[in-house]
Amino acid sequence: MKHFCHKICLVVLACFSYLSASAYDFEADGLYFTITSLKDLTVSVDGAVNKDTDKIVIPQTIVYKGRTLTVTSVGDNAFKGYKNLQSVSFPKTVLSIGNSAFEKDSLLTGVVLPDSLSEIGWETFEGCVSLKSVSIPQRITSLKRDVFRGCKGLVSVTLNDSVKSIGDYAFYDSSIQDLDVPNSLTSIGDYAFAYSSIREIELPISLTSIGDYAFAYSSIREIELPMSLTSIGHDAFAYSKVRYVKINVKNIPRSCFSSCDSLRDVQLSENIESIDWLAFKCCIYNHRTTKTNQKYP
Repeated sequence: MKHFCHKICLVVLACFSYLSASAYDFEADGLYFTITSLKDLTVSVDGAVNKDTDKIVIPQTIVYKGRTLTVTSVGDNAFKGYKNLQSVSFPKTVLSIGNSAFEKDSLLTGVVLPDSLSEIGWETFEGCVSLKSVSIPQRITSLKRDVFRGCKGLVSVTLNDSVKSIGDYAFYDSSIQDLDVPNSLTSIGDYAFAYSSIREIELPISLTSIGDYAFAYSSIREIELPMSLTSIGHDAFAYSKVRYVKINVKNIPRSCFSSCDSLRDVQLSENIESIDWLAFKCCIYNHRTTKTNQKYP
């Protein structure tokens, strides 16, 4: 019986070894690669041999078995948890970065994303507490959920004029203080800026939805809700530091501005049709009803 159990254990270990070895196709120049298309001769980079490295340089092409392969992607979890990684260099051939590719790389300070990039996965830079600035390439149309969550050193994010959505928890608990959003933006997800240091953001007239708790517990100071908004989640600005609000929407949902202790001035448009009785729970403020085109004094 013991001999039989020993054999079973060996088989299980062999299976795990096979799975581990199959996590990538080959190793070259200190990096692991997986072939993504034999027809197009493309590969993804899936990690480094030395996980303690402080610098990653991803090549544009790599030669394997006499063939030149083009690096077009960074795989899921590729460099996740590389605690000494400080910088990454991308080639102009990279089209996508996978989910959690650089998650919790606590020393990563700066990332220059290539213009070729068209997709950034969810949680890609979550927990990169030293990351200071990022510029989103033109081909990116959405920021996925948790992409910059917990980036406590993030001070500058430049969005292109094609971004349509900011996903759930995208900037949750980050240190971003101001963000210029494009007129292409249509949605802001649940908890997108919750617990963040965001102070200034001008919502465009293209925006149609704001998710639950989107700016809750944030440092937002002033906000204008455009007429284009057709959906506002509950507690969207609850417990935030907002002081001045201009509302052009028709309906203000439950607990939208609940417990906003700093709120002093609410400017309502003539378009208002309904205000949930808990919308301004625990708030002390002055309100005015004005024409929709009137500006703050």
